[in-house]
Amino acid sequence: MCHLLVNLVVDVELLTLLASSQQAPSGQQLFSPDVYERYLELSRKTKAAACACCGAVAAEGKKLQVCAKCHRRAYCSTACQRQDWKEGGHKSSCRPQKDFRKDDVVVTQGIESKPELNGQLMVVVGPAASEGRWQVLDAKRNNMSLLADKLRLVVPVDERVDS
Repeated sequence: MCHLLVNLVVDVELLTLLASSQQAPSGQQLFSPDVYERYLELSRKTKAAACACCGAVAAEGKKLQVCAKCHRRAYCSTACQRQDWKEGGHKSSCRPQKDFRKDDVVVTQGIESKPELNGQLMVVVGPAASEGRWQVLDAKRNNMSLLADKLRLVVPVDERVDS
């Protein structure tokens, strides 16, 4: 439970910084440089080998089990997964990886036509006119349409305290 409280404190601080950076006038950065870096770090942690409930680290050569629905949380045991589901709030924010909602924070991946976009954080605006595509804003507030399979959820809107 302590690990969850530490993560919550870090996430609240991070999201408070994000809230202040999102209020910038149009044409300015969507994220301040430190918020962007901290969200990138959070993006890397969603793939990390530490239990989302107790913080246990996977032994070398071993992998933790990940949530089968969202693939954003890893667990060292069934007991930790159940505790996080019931008491850690995961139940309320868990949804399929490609079930995006307005204001979700996502990271881009696998874009071959513009590889410079890969690994960037973006905010979901909503579904695009073309099926299977989403309108997103990059850090400089450029609006673009990307295929759902080129986006990975980092922070769902319902886990953001600034929205």
